[in-house]
Amino acid sequence: MNGFALDFASIASLLTSLLVLVACVLLWMRTRNTWALLALAGEAGSIACRLFLAATPGAFTDFPQLRIVWPLAGLVFSVGLAGYAWNEFEKARGRDSGVVQ
Repeated sequence: MNGFALDFASIASLLTSLLVLVACVLLWMRTRNTWALLALAGEAGSIACRLFLAATPGAFTDFPQLRIVWPLAGLVFSVGLAGYAWNEFEKARGRDSGVVQ
């Protein structure tokens, strides 16, 4: 791949992450849900790792902890998002059955 394609892919990936972060912020501001806050923290951690990698040549070599922290941040994001989705599912199911929560 040439330099332009790699730069474009990197920028597109970062923009995608930033949009997900903004969506998490808006979701948390709207609901004040703990799961949404967890997803927000995980995505912020992933973006921090991505920016650190971009700013530090040889980051994986110099800071091997990044190989653990980055996927862990992704896991925190996905658990938070799944928890939020499950919480909303349960609330909707309760409304459908006539149970007030």
